[in-house]
Amino acid sequence: MIKSIIKIIALILLVQISLFAQFGKNKVQYKYFDWYYIQTKHFDIYFNNNGETLAEFTAHASEDALLKIQESFKYSINNRITLIVYNSQNDFQETNVTDFYLSEGIEGFTELFKNRVVVQFHGSYNNSATLYITSLFTR
Repeated sequence: MIKSIIKIIALILLVQISLFAQFGKNKVQYKYFDWYYIQTKHFDIYFNNNGETLAEFTAHASEDALLKIQESFKYSINNRITLIVYNSQNDFQETNVTDFYLSEGIEGFTELFKNRVVVQFHGSYNNSATLYITSLFTR
């Protein structure tokens, strides 16, 4: 009787462990991304297919934002910062840079210990992009 109870408990634990091991491991990716990068004085900017214009805009906006931050706080960075820029919300949600699910409300995130910023493009090159990048650096 005790042996059968132990076997049942062991079976239940084994099934639960195998179920939890599979949950959240796979993120669906619908596209294959070819990645390219450009370098500025302080940044390595990674972009994918058809993102050259966006990467150049990000380079200028990021350098301008960093200059303002350095002047305001009288501080300079020691290491290069990696920026990963996605062309759209859909591309951003497919990222495998992080294991977490990125809902529609998330516009970007920073990884302090990896020294990188991951953002998406909203479809407009207005001043809000510079403000957004500035807010990411000052978090």
